[in-house]
Amino acid sequence: ATYRDINHAAKDLFLDLLDQDLTAGRYPWTVLTTLSVKTLDDAKFVAEETHHHDARINFMALYELEGAMVLCQAYKDGMQPPDYNWFVASGWWNEQFLQLTANSAVCPCTVAELQRASFGLIAADRGPMLRTEE
Repeated sequence: ATYRDINHAAKDLFLDLLDQDLTAGRYPWTVLTTLSVKTLDDAKFVAEETHHHDARINFMALYELEGAMVLCQAYKDGMQPPDYNWFVASGWWNEQFLQLTANSAVCPCTVAELQRASFGLIAADRGPMLRTEE
C-alpha cells in the first residue's frame, strides 16, 4: 500500500478490509510494504521496493501528482501492465492527469510513458480518470 499522508483513511480502510479477509479465511493476502510518497525520491523508493518484492498487485491512496510520480518510476523500472497492476483509491485525479504531470521535474516521463504505465489501472474515485481518443 502506497499512500499520501492525508490519505490515511483510504489506506487504513484498505488494510482493514484485507485484515477482515485474512481473519475470515476468505483470501490469503500478503502486505509486503506500506510506504508514504511526498517526493520524487519517495516514488523512486516505492518503485525499488515494488520491484524488490516483485509486488504484482499494488494499491495507491495518492493524489494525481504523487500517483503519476509512482507510475513514472514503475515505468522506468520496467514494471508495466499486465505484469504489474495498480489500484487507486481517493485522490481526485483529473482526467487530464497525464498531460498535467508529464515532463515535469517531479514526473520525468512523457505522456505516452505514463499512459503505458497506467494502462489497466483500476480506480475507486470520481471519474472519469482518463480520457483518450480510443
